[in-house]
Amino acid sequence: MDTAIINQNMKAWLLDLREFIHSNREYKIDEKVDFRDLVSEVDIAVEKKLTEHINSLPGTQTILGEESNNDVNVMADHLWVIDPIDGTSNFIKQADDYGILVAYFQKGEPMLSYIYEVKTNTLVVAEKDQGVTINDKLISAPENFALDEAFVSINPRKMNGTNLMSFLAKNGFDLRFLGSSASDALRVVEGKNGAFISPESEPWDRAPYALIANELGLHMSQFNGEPTTNIGNESFFFGTKQIFEDVYDVMKNAAFE
Repeated sequence: MDTAIINQNMKAWLLDLREFIHSNREYKIDEKVDFRDLVSEVDIAVEKKLTEHINSLPGTQTILGEESNNDVNVMADHLWVIDPIDGTSNFIKQADDYGILVAYFQKGEPMLSYIYEVKTNTLVVAEKDQGVTINDKLISAPENFALDEAFVSINPRKMNGTNLMSFLAKNGFDLRFLGSSASDALRVVEGKNGAFISPESEPWDRAPYALIANELGLHMSQFNGEPTTNIGNESFFFGTKQIFEDVYDVMKNAAFE
C-alpha cells in the first residue's frame, strides 16, 4: 500500500475521532485490573471506529489493539498497533494529557507512526525515510541533551525505591511525569524533555516510538539496549542518545516490581 495515501486517510480519521471523543462526555467507566486501571466506553468505541477505518484499506489488515488485543502475527504484511485512548485515567479525571497512538508495520518494518495529543490537537507523524512532522510542519532533531541538562519523564510510583530512580533524581536536571505515554513521548519529540523512561509497557504503549527515534536521531530501546518489539511487556527508553549513555550502566540492571 502507498504510505502517502494511508497517511492522508489516517490524518482525516484522527480528526474524526477527536470530534467523536469531544462529543461523548457521558460514558460508563469500568476497572480492568484494579482501581487505577480504568477503561471507558469511549476507549472501546474509539478502537472500534479506528479498526473499521483501517479495515477499509485494501488487503488484509492485522490489528493489535489495547481494548481488543489477541494473539496476532506481528510479522503480518500489514500490522497496525493502536492505543485508542492512551492515558485513560487522565481522560477520565482531568480531560487532558491523553492521546491516540498508532503504528503501521509492513512485515515487521515500521512504516508510519502517529502520536496524537487530542486535547491540544497536536499530531506527530513519522514516515519511513521522510522525517517527522508536527501538525504538518517538518521538524529537526531535538538537541542532544545530557542527563544534567534535561527533564526526564519516569513513573515515580512504579520506580519508587529503585536504584534507577535514585540515580535520576540525584543526577538529572529534574523529573516529570504526565501519566500518558502519548503526552510524555510528545514532550521528547518537541525537545521539552530529554527522555521518557518506562519500566514496563505493552506494544500499544511504545509501538510508534522506534520509527520516530530513527527519523529524529533519538534512541529507542529496552533498558538492556535490545530493540523493542511488538510482543509482550517490555521496558523502554525513548530519548536523546547522550542521556541513554548517561543512564545505561544503571538502567540495564534496574529492578522493579
